[in-house]
Amino acid sequence: MLERPVRDVAPEYATHKARAGYTVRHREYLCPVTGLRIETEILRDGDEPLHDIALAPTKES
Repeated sequence: MLERPVRDVAPEYATHKARAGYTVRHREYLCPVTGLRIETEILRDGDEPLHDIALAPTKES
C-alpha cells in the first residue's frame, strides 16, 4: 500500500493547512509481486480503508 497526501499526487489539489482539503489522502493498493496498482481510494487522515483488499483467499473463504 502506498499512501500520500493528494496534494503530492496532483499539484492542482495543493492547499494550505487552514483548508479542509489539506488532510485528504490518496491510497493505492499495489500488487506485492508486480507493483501494479490494484485499487485506489481518497480519504481523510486517520480514516480506515474503504475497501477490503484480499490478494489470496483466506481460510474463511
